[in-house]
Amino acid sequence: MGRSAALWESLYIRGSFADALGYATVIWPQFDEVGGMIFLSEDVGGPRTADAIAQTMRELAGDRSEVERQYNLVEVSEFFARPTDPDDDERLFALLLADAWKVKLSVEFPTRSFAVETFVDDDGRWITFHEERKQVTTT
Repeated sequence: MGRSAALWESLYIRGSFADALGYATVIWPQFDEVGGMIFLSEDVGGPRTADAIAQTMRELAGDRSEVERQYNLVEVSEFFARPTDPDDDERLFALLLADAWKVKLSVEFPTRSFAVETFVDDDGRWITFHEERKQVTTT
């Protein structure tokens, strides 16, 4: 039995529609626009109250892309109950998420450009996104 058949059988035995819908919301998430910034609808990066966003904007000197980057930061391993090392399956899942999020963002916001990043640090594998904005320079 090839990997594909084994995967389908495993999904049949262990999976459920609730699981599928849960993963679908991770792979094809909903987004909110707040103050011209785009955020995951799930409040993963901290409370997105107007006060919290304003405070973060002050801390980051008004860098809206960095605010988005921080609020949209998700640890990939947190989608699963058992801890894992940043192994190949986790890396592939993060890359799949990045590709799906890029497509979803381009569908919902066709006139805007977004960067979707994955990276590994000492704490795990991460994914985040932000709008690519033109830097305003003053002379």
